[in-house]
Amino acid sequence: MSEKPVFWLGGKPGLAGAPKTGIEQDQAFAAALRQTCESNGFKVRDYVAAQGAFGSWLVHLSKDGRKQRLVWNGKENQLLFEQALEPGGWTELCTSAVTEQDGDGFIAAAQSLLATDVDPNT
Repeated sequence: MSEKPVFWLGGKPGLAGAPKTGIEQDQAFAAALRQTCESNGFKVRDYVAAQGAFGSWLVHLSKDGRKQRLVWNGKENQLLFEQALEPGGWTELCTSAVTEQDGDGFIAAAQSLLATDVDPNT
């Protein structure tokens, strides 16, 4: 078997290229995001922060028997609110601009998305 290079997301562990920590790794940010989701009637199932250079994260939510997620795609600079499809996959319900990519900016954008009336049958 020939040797093949291994790709390490964010850099090889223990080396200079190792993943950077940012707001997505901050426990206070995760707690504030959880509170925002819960204050809008959502049950937070989990919070996942990507170990990479783009600072992506997502929150899996549920409300009224439906599964949703709030996703920050750091590579595309896009905050999405999506709903799970029965056969699998996700459909976009709405998006929001994030004016400042800091805790306050993300919380304001998340609040805007979660307070939006969307068709639950989408």
